[in-house]
Amino acid sequence: MTATTLPRPPAGTLAPPAHTSGPSPPPLAPRPPQPPVTPRSAGPWRTILALLAAGALAVGTIVWVASRSDTEPGKPGRPARTAPPPVSQAVLTGSYDVAMVTTSAKGWESLSVGDKDEVTWSFSPNGTRLNGAMMGGTWVIVLDRAGANTHGSTQTSLSSCQFTPVTDTLRVQLKVTAGHFVGERWVATRFTGTFRMYSPPATAGLWSCPGSTLTARIIGTRI
Repeated sequence: MTATTLPRPPAGTLAPPAHTSGPSPPPLAPRPPQPPVTPRSAGPWRTILALLAAGALAVGTIVWVASRSDTEPGKPGRPARTAPPPVSQAVLTGSYDVAMVTTSAKGWESLSVGDKDEVTWSFSPNGTRLNGAMMGGTWVIVLDRAGANTHGSTQTSLSSCQFTPVTDTLRVQLKVTAGHFVGERWVATRFTGTFRMYSPPATAGLWSCPGSTLTARIIGTRI
């Protein structure tokens, strides 16, 4: 007597269990092939950082970073900037609120240490000319710039000896301490410094006025 064997099912199908009866289930459909996995791009920011590290991209350069909207009509990429330049390159331009605190006053009847004043100063577009105000008068100083530091002096008449104008010497020393972009221009937003004024001895008729000096600490904030 020989054993009975069942026929082997075709490849890719499952045979019904031996103890069941009835029609066989349909064969399983083969699994569709999967698309290959595309590695993720390093991204534009990594490219920019790599260019900066290699010295191929200058600090302060304006660059454009493409976004997904570039593939859609009418939706341009978003602008981006590299790391900002140092504050030593920020330009003093426009108007600034200036707070002044007297730190030294000699020979003055109307000024003393601790006196405060708030004025508005303005700078030319290229930062080489300062239009200042103090004690009810205005003056202009041509500035020299070296990195973050700016200085200049001028002669004008702010004080008087018995209502007779005196020729005063003014000096300013400024240091830029903060900046930000205005459009594509790197502009100074804050500065600190010192204002000095010297009035020589003078006479007016029978009156004699001694020389006087004034020193004030200043802080300027862009308007």
